[in-house]
Amino acid sequence: MTTSTDATLLFRAPTKEDGKHVWNLIKNTGVLDVNSSYSYLLWCHHYQDTSAVAYEGDQLVGFVSAFLLPKKPETLFVWQIATHPSQQGKGIATSLIQHLLTRPFCQPIVHVEATISPDNKASFRLFEKLAETLHTSIHHEPLFGKELFPDSHEDEDLYRVGPISQKELKNQEETR
Repeated sequence: MTTSTDATLLFRAPTKEDGKHVWNLIKNTGVLDVNSSYSYLLWCHHYQDTSAVAYEGDQLVGFVSAFLLPKKPETLFVWQIATHPSQQGKGIATSLIQHLLTRPFCQPIVHVEATISPDNKASFRLFEKLAETLHTSIHHEPLFGKELFPDSHEDEDLYRVGPISQKELKNQEETR
């Protein structure tokens, strides 16, 4: 299990014991779609290599769930990313993604993708900051129009950050 620290934060792979805390974190953000508690247990158990938690002491303050795309294994798709409301604006979300990208399992990753609804300015800024930090570009395009959803969901646009240089990641890690 790869761990790293950023001042008083501990970044590591999630365990199934983290699942209930992740569910509560997602619920407490008040803005993310809350999946079943069971899904977070599964996520923390089966996707440890591509997901991460951030703890400050014994409090979970951040979580990112991601996976490699089956048809593009060099692309990390970020499913959800959450920061505890008391910790927002401190760069934890960006650090979580950077932590993932430095793990040995994630060395082949060249792009990071996510879908973002048009009103989610915080997520757009996060991926814009990630591209800036990694000295690479960001592109977006429509992916899922609201007409595809059976409920009142907004459009989801695809955002793609990259190409990502492993050399740049190493430089970033050394300067932290």
